[in-house]
Amino acid sequence: RMKKFYNRYQELQTLRQISENTGKGNSRLSVLVGFRRVGKTRLINEAFKNTRHIYFFISKKSEKVLVQEFADIIALECNTKFFSPGSLIDIMEFLLDYSIGHPITVIMDEFQDIRNINAGFYSDLQNLWDKYRQRAQMHLVTCGSIYSLMTKIFKGDDEPLFNRHDHYFHINSLTPS
Repeated sequence: RMKKFYNRYQELQTLRQISENTGKGNSRLSVLVGFRRVGKTRLINEAFKNTRHIYFFISKKSEKVLVQEFADIIALECNTKFFSPGSLIDIMEFLLDYSIGHPITVIMDEFQDIRNINAGFYSDLQNLWDKYRQRAQMHLVTCGSIYSLMTKIFKGDDEPLFNRHDHYFHINSLTPS
């Protein structure tokens, strides 16, 4: 049973609005950052519970295993037979291409952990994002709990995804009140 959702209504509304507007053209990239156990995943689940979305959890597995898991999720959620992807970037390219005709929200939780799985992923994603952004209709939501690493990925001026985000949410702990 789900516990009552508290606070974060502004973030909730903003995330929903971004996804709703994605179908009107141009992809959007949102970044959610906050320490562990502050409710980032719960916020995402609440924001997109009644909308079409794909949720990927970046667990500490091999890229091959994650790719197969994600391909299975895509086949189920998009009602499409997926090709045999060889990498996480193949997954992203498929989804960006798919979103040209089918607006979709894609969530990547624990996004910072991709660096340990495929060190070139961020550079490849930059290339794809720049290529597809204007045509695709994707709201890409990246979520991470290692604040310094997520900040470096999106705000480090020597990083491939520097300033590619449209929205940056810093999720803090709820106050006792």
